Amino acid sequence: MKKKLLLFYWLLAGTSLYAQSPQWEVPLEGTGKWLQITETGQIITATGKGIQGINPQLQKVEWTIPVGVLNQESNLEYLPNSPYAVLEETSATSTKTVIFNYLNGQVLFNSQAAEVSVKEKTLLPQIGALLLEIKQDKKFYLALIDIQTGKEQWRKELTGRKGGIGLGTLKQVINRNLDATPLVDAQGHILYPDHKTLTCLDRTSGKTLWEVKSDNAIGRLHLSPKSNAILMGSGSRITALEPATGSEVWKDPFKISGAFQQFLPVKEGIIVATSAGVVLIDEATGKSKWKDVAETAVPLVDVRFLPEGILLVGSSEKESAFMLYGMDGKKTWKRPYKTEPLVSYDVFGKGIFFANAEEANIINLANGDDDIWKKRIRLKKSPVTYLGNQMALLYSGENLYEINFSDYSYKLIAEDIDFKGSNEDVRKIEMRSTGYLLTSAQNMWLVGVDGKKVYSTYYKAASTGTASKIGGALLKSYLAVSNLQSTPGQNADGTTVNNLSINEEGQRQMADVSKLVSDRKNTLSTNDAMYIMTRLETDKEKGVGLVKVDKDSGKEKGKAVLKNLSPIYVVDEVTGKLYVLNSGVTSGATFLCYSL
Repeated sequence: MKKKLLLFYWLLAGTSLYAQSPQWEVPLEGTGKWLQITETGQIITATGKGIQGINPQLQKVEWTIPVGVLNQESNLEYLPNSPYAVLEETSATSTKTVIFNYLNGQVLFNSQAAEVSVKEKTLLPQIGALLLEIKQDKKFYLALIDIQTGKEQWRKELTGRKGGIGLGTLKQVINRNLDATPLVDAQGHILYPDHKTLTCLDRTSGKTLWEVKSDNAIGRLHLSPKSNAILMGSGSRITALEPATGSEVWKDPFKISGAFQQFLPVKEGIIVATSAGVVLIDEATGKSKWKDVAETAVPLVDVRFLPEGILLVGSSEKESAFMLYGMDGKKTWKRPYKTEPLVSYDVFGKGIFFANAEEANIINLANGDDDIWKKRIRLKKSPVTYLGNQMALLYSGENLYEINFSDYSYKLIAEDIDFKGSNEDVRKIEMRSTGYLLTSAQNMWLVGVDGKKVYSTYYKAASTGTASKIGGALLKSYLAVSNLQSTPGQNADGTTVNNLSINEEGQRQMADVSKLVSDRKNTLSTNDAMYIMTRLETDKEKGVGLVKVDKDSGKEKGKAVLKNLSPIYVVDEVTGKLYVLNSGVTSGATFLCYSL
């Protein structure tokens, strides 16, 4: 099962200190505003002087970007799979945007310095560049920024724009499935979708090589790994374009039913997924290879390619359905359910395990029957699940079940799991060497492999507002069926896509971030403590604080008491460090590190 890196952020209002001395501290200029930790472990702080990057290993400020007062940390956005972050601060008169490398503080773009406003940004690591849609003096432009030097390579006016509606704005008002973003083709040219127009731009100059207009907004772009054609999904039509000229490759566009969702390349051709189902088309001709569309009857939320065929999963508020189709497009079986939406599901061997708010069951992959279990598990509340390789754990209504996928048996292993506190119920299940750990914001409950309770512990919430902030950060049960996004560089069947190789600098930066994140996730996988906010009392003082609790024994391993509710702080669960930003209204901010 994929593990998610959990970083707990808690903001409180007020100033200063703790029951123990900090391991180290760094003085900062200006009043402290907010504090964050990136997925690589870098600390970013904001003061009245701007933002600063603190390296916890070197215990010092590595860079400073003077961007003025920044009050809202929610305005900081991280570009996926890269060391870049986008900081946007909006006032009554303007919006300032700073795009920077959070590992070294390099500023790629500053809208104030350039005297422009940024409407949209796309990282293009294949060519080592950042593509920006900007506005200046009531005109709109595209600008290409070199990610190694931060220099603008070219700027091109977007003619014909009326008012402030650009690509970024359109994404907010049109269907969320229609969100095509710029791509780089095999020749290194930029494919820029702007609502109903697709433009191919020369990477070095920004010159328009060709332009294609559509009747509807462009929903998706896909570079065909076989024919090297550009597949464009727009409205109810799929079109194949010749990369060099933009001319249509197919005699006629392919018409689809339902809302377009994604292209899924397979050895036999291209599968087009819509809200209504999937269909296989021939890349060379644009004709359907199937007699009919593989329909789902309910909105399609997931597609799985299995040895047995193509598994389609549909789900809505009041029903769900599983369907298996062969690669010839013929339906093998269909299994509908009139229930609330799926919470989770996965395929194990010859069966499909699923859970919703009313039941948990296993579907036989061979025939679609759900008679493997003589009696399904009836559930009282929306379940929380843990899906392992050979087994699953399922919690609902104070009961914990274990499902064995070697023989598809299940058993009730624990009852009367009663969490204390207001609105407290199991949010996460975790496998431990000593048993099964169930947790929420304020509760921990360990069930041994024999089904007996090893321990349970509860810490009263420091306050209603504080508890809700912590609870919102915990891992929630969610619909784990969203792999309609095909992986860049790989087909749905696992074969390699022959796309342009990534620019050397872009490749290096992505590799650096990937390694840092991987190292931290590997550390987290062995994490043995949980951090809980509560009211603490020692021999010398009492107040709101954090307690570190051992997951296997339930015993306290450390605590930090706050004298009042002033610090802004974050707990790094990977390293077990408490980072605090004292606001320093009169004397300047201070960054402190504590070991819990």
